[in-house]
Amino acid sequence: SADDVFIKIKNAATEFIKQLRPADRCLIVTFDNSARIETEFTNNQKILTRAIGKTVLSQKGGTLLRDTIFVTVEKELAKVKGRKAVILISDGKDVGSSISQKDLLNRLVE
Repeated sequence: SADDVFIKIKNAATEFIKQLRPADRCLIVTFDNSARIETEFTNNQKILTRAIGKTVLSQKGGTLLRDTIFVTVEKELAKVKGRKAVILISDGKDVGSSISQKDLLNRLVE
């Protein structure tokens, strides 16, 4: 599905990293049938770029999109004071998450 554009996706993510200001922090999260935190929050562009470069398309299948958003926000972004953003790159619809779209949106609002 995303094979044809995966390099473009990684390049766009790397370009985004280059735009970080000194006070900004970013983390890299990957997912398929589970979510994985690839880096801690950092502004170290080398660490972030390396993590993006190591990212591969999963052969496992599954797209736990909503579960990944929930885990990232609840466990990682909750620690961050001030402005926060999530940039999500996915090749498809959610398949198999345990949290519904409605419940996720309600929790994000909280």
